[in-house]
Amino acid sequence: MNSGKNTSSKRSSLQTRFLVLLLATSLIPLILVSIRDILQTQTALTNAAKVSLLASAGQTATSLDTFVKNTLDSVRVEAQFKIFIDYLALPTSQKTGSSQEANAKDLLARLRNKDTVNIISYAIVESSGKILLDTVSENIGKSEMGDEYFKKVTQSQLPIVTAVTYATDGTSNIHFASVIRNENGDFAGILRIEYNPSILQQIGAQNLQSAVVGTDVILLDEYNIRMADIANPDLIQKSIIPLPTDKFDKAVQAGHLLSGMPAEQQSSNLPDLELALTNSNTEPFFTTDISPNKSGTDTVAVANMQTQPWKVIYSQPTDVLLSEVQRQTYTNAFIVFAVAIALIFIALFSTRWFTAPIIQLTKTANTVAQGNLNERSNITSSDELGTLASAFNDMTGRLQETLGTLEIRVEERTQALATVADIGTATSTIMDVDKLLYAVVELSKERFNLYHSHIYLLDDTGENLVLAAGAGEPGRVMVSEGRSISLSREQSLVARAARERRGVTINDVTQAPDFLPNPLLPETRSELAVPMIVGNKVIGVFDIQSDQIGRFTESDVNIQTTLAAQIGVSMQNAKQVQRSITLAAELSGFQNAVSEAAIIATTDVSGKIDMVNQKLIDISKYSREELIGQDHRMLNSGYHPKEFIRDLWVTIANGRVWRNEIKNKAKDGSFYWVDTTIAPILNEQGKPVKYVAIRFDITQRKEFELEATKRAAHVQALDNITQKIQSATKIETALQIAARELGHALGMKPTSVSIDQEALSGERKADS
Repeated sequence: MNSGKNTSSKRSSLQTRFLVLLLATSLIPLILVSIRDILQTQTALTNAAKVSLLASAGQTATSLDTFVKNTLDSVRVEAQFKIFIDYLALPTSQKTGSSQEANAKDLLARLRNKDTVNIISYAIVESSGKILLDTVSENIGKSEMGDEYFKKVTQSQLPIVTAVTYATDGTSNIHFASVIRNENGDFAGILRIEYNPSILQQIGAQNLQSAVVGTDVILLDEYNIRMADIANPDLIQKSIIPLPTDKFDKAVQAGHLLSGMPAEQQSSNLPDLELALTNSNTEPFFTTDISPNKSGTDTVAVANMQTQPWKVIYSQPTDVLLSEVQRQTYTNAFIVFAVAIALIFIALFSTRWFTAPIIQLTKTANTVAQGNLNERSNITSSDELGTLASAFNDMTGRLQETLGTLEIRVEERTQALATVADIGTATSTIMDVDKLLYAVVELSKERFNLYHSHIYLLDDTGENLVLAAGAGEPGRVMVSEGRSISLSREQSLVARAARERRGVTINDVTQAPDFLPNPLLPETRSELAVPMIVGNKVIGVFDIQSDQIGRFTESDVNIQTTLAAQIGVSMQNAKQVQRSITLAAELSGFQNAVSEAAIIATTDVSGKIDMVNQKLIDISKYSREELIGQDHRMLNSGYHPKEFIRDLWVTIANGRVWRNEIKNKAKDGSFYWVDTTIAPILNEQGKPVKYVAIRFDITQRKEFELEATKRAAHVQALDNITQKIQSATKIETALQIAARELGHALGMKPTSVSIDQEALSGERKADS
């Protein structure tokens, strides 16, 4: 009895341990693979949603660009209709009631009827701004000189379009305008079209026809003022944040905002959206609030228009955008859960009978978990274990199918980016521009398995693209021939890429009418050209060619654009290094020469000395340690007045150079003179950040000058005494003058002289 219980207990323990082992080896790999599947699926779906949103934003921007471009083309053509030119050619006194006026009115009405829903009026405006003819008769005679369109078209003399602006009556509109020129080509007047701004709403709405609920399209002008908002029309003509005073005044003056109303009342006050828009050129995809009227964030994609400095926002509620991701996640989780339950059920009831198949299935699961998605379980039965094996195979197949294309794309792009990085690394240390360019074309041809690659650089005139480097012997031959392409040349893929500032491809040159065949490259079948842009300036074009039709994809355009940008930066760095080396050599020589000839010191803005040269140490007799950290008052001799020192500081503090001669006192008490120039070093705002003092020892010259001054004073004193003595009529008077003046000149007490007249008379008798 006990033995039976022990056997049963052992059997149960064995089955339990086997069941735990079976479940562990089956469920753990399944869960791990499924988690990886879920995460990768989430990433793929999220990226797809991002790409879709960005594409929709770009498509909307393109639609708006097309509308603007077509309308500008139309108004340019219509402005040159002979009927309008003939009407404007009439003298003012002959216009009213003339047949030319009737013809012009009729033509304006027919042009207005092209779109009676969106076009408010067509008008002819004379050069003074006065409306001569208008399909809205009430406007005739009014002046539009102050309108934004009038200023823009008269300044540019080209067809223009304005943003949404307010009229004086509070209504809003969009103006298209073009100059009407007479038969001599001179400015005769303006053809003006006034559009209802709802046309922007209509274009935006057309791009939402197949969009999910909650999707919004917003159009912003250059001040980030909403010109269109499909989901929130009440926010139109409001800025994202209250504009600063200067921008607000400009927006009001241009009619973009209403005057007399504070900036805060004409704003939706969304600082996070404003910040995201500021960085949208580099990060066009982000999540934020786009309206103060609803809760929850939106996922936003931003696209810039090409024809105007306007931005298109294409948004969806974040929860809607990620709903497919969530649904797929729930589905995958449910599948995992269902499979796990099935495994547990099968294991509970089939442990003894399906040990071998379970081991086989476990091995298969382990193999799949290690990344071999080609492995499948060998189904040998149609019962529950077979069903489990079949379900596992199906799941692995779906996982393999899902990851297959994704891994291929990721691998290809990763390899391409790695190649770009390799080329960048290989050329980053090359400081000679010519060697750098040749290294790039040779490496790109080899690493990307291309037929040919070469680089054109824009010349100094900005009108021609000159071949700077080419791969292989054909490239060297073409460079030696000095080949170049005019930037305006229509039949050139290279020139087109530079003009349009984007990558351009021809995937079958035999079908391209504008392809220029090259006898040195007869096997070219497809070509890709991307501009080299540095600091928003086109400096050249990177052109690659393949001997395969259909070789280049949009991904290749992106990869080669990245490489072209890297080439441009490397070129600029190489040029900068060469300039820096040259400048450093020149500056080093100049600094050594100045330091040998002059007494030099620098101070901070408070006057504290932070650098001295040996000549200042020698003449001042202070050590370097004694001078550093002190100011120049330690050298003050007390010779100069306070006004002299004040003038020095006022001059240099205002960013000007000060120069004069200064008497200084050395550490041993001796004095020395220096010819001093003090120059401020200014920051970008024009404020001093450091002062440089350059002095020359002039002590010997000043001593010579002092000695010369003393000698001149002595000579002058002797001349004065001589003149006074010569003016005396008696010897006694002459002697008195001589004694007095000499005593005064020598700084002695008053001196007198007396003469014995008798003795003088006796001497005279003796002489006789």
